[in-house]
Amino acid sequence: TATGASIGLWVSQPGPVRLSLNDLSGKQVYFKQIYLAEGAQNLDIPEAAMSTAGVYLWRLETGQQQQGGRLVKY
Repeated sequence: TATGASIGLWVSQPGPVRLSLNDLSGKQVYFKQIYLAEGAQNLDIPEAAMSTAGVYLWRLETGQQQQGGRLVKY
């Protein structure tokens, strides 16, 4: 992404959600914990969290569920 990112998710039960973003060295560059209602949601990652071009690894945790993926900043 060139200007930040948005990660879409479906929340099956209301509750806390943790989003972390790490660079490839494993350094955490962004963390957000928020309480979300049930349903379709979007979590935004600000452009400032990805200060340089490269690959970043994101991880979402909601109760017992975990999800992750990659973001590429050009």
